[in-house]
Amino acid sequence: MKEYSTIDIIRILGIPRERLRYWLDNHIVEPTRTEKYRRGTKSIFTIKDMYFIELLNRQHRHKVALSLGSLPGCLRLRLNKNWNRVIWINIMEIASYVDKKVEDWE
Repeated sequence: MKEYSTIDIIRILGIPRERLRYWLDNHIVEPTRTEKYRRGTKSIFTIKDMYFIELLNRQHRHKVALSLGSLPGCLRLRLNKNWNRVIWINIMEIASYVDKKVEDWE
C-alpha cells in the first residue's frame, strides 16, 4: 500500500500545515506508523488516513459538528448547535475526491 508523509498530505489535500499539526499533536489524527527521522519522528499515512483527514477538513471548513447519520454510507453534519440544518456527506464522495487528488498529484 502506498504511503504518504505529512508534507504529501498538505500538498495533496491543500490543508494548512498548522491545522494538520494541531490534529496530530492533539491525537485527533493518528498516522498509520511513525519512523525515527533526524531529531524527531516522521508520520506515515495511508490513503485511508487521508480519507479521514479530508473528512475532518470539511468539518472544519464548514464549522459543523459531526455525527453518524441514518443514511447508509453517509455522515450527518450538524450546522450550529441545532439539528434543524443538516448536511449529509457521502463517504464514497470523499474517497473519490481524495483518490482523484492523489492521482493528479502523482
